[in-house]
Amino acid sequence: MKYKNIISIILFAVFAVGFSLGTTTAIAVSNALPSLEAQWIWTQCEHRDPFQFVRFRREFVLDQKPGEATAFVAADTFYRLWINGNLVMHGPARSSAGKATVDPVELGGYLRTGTNRVEAEVFHGVARFEALAQAPGFLCDLRISMNGKEQNIPTDGRSDGAVYW
Repeated sequence: MKYKNIISIILFAVFAVGFSLGTTTAIAVSNALPSLEAQWIWTQCEHRDPFQFVRFRREFVLDQKPGEATAFVAADTFYRLWINGNLVMHGPARSSAGKATVDPVELGGYLRTGTNRVEAEVFHGVARFEALAQAPGFLCDLRISMNGKEQNIPTDGRSDGAVYW
């Protein structure tokens, strides 16, 4: 048990140091946050205890570079978000399944014509006494605007053991 706690502390330290790398760009949220279609997801696991890492990814194709693209992201507990291999955001938008607090992230400059990949690495739990009293989770609602057309790519609530949404 002692070694498990030491390993957990080391893993958390490595993850926390990773948060200090890269730049982040968050946009201001107005009081009228759009209604989100995303649902919480997580992998199937034997125990939903703190100190778990999961990586989620989604690929999609765009016919052209979008005019605007915003992702609304939340995780229990920490996340790092990559677009096409670029670290674009990390955060702890502390949330619960009942009422999410999301980080709005402007992604237009990172998306391109053709295949795009969104990846999120999520770490559940800071310390046992600080972890939220719920199963771990990740939530992302990606909204893309091109020539007046809107495309939405939300996490869909499935937890089928895969790390794709």
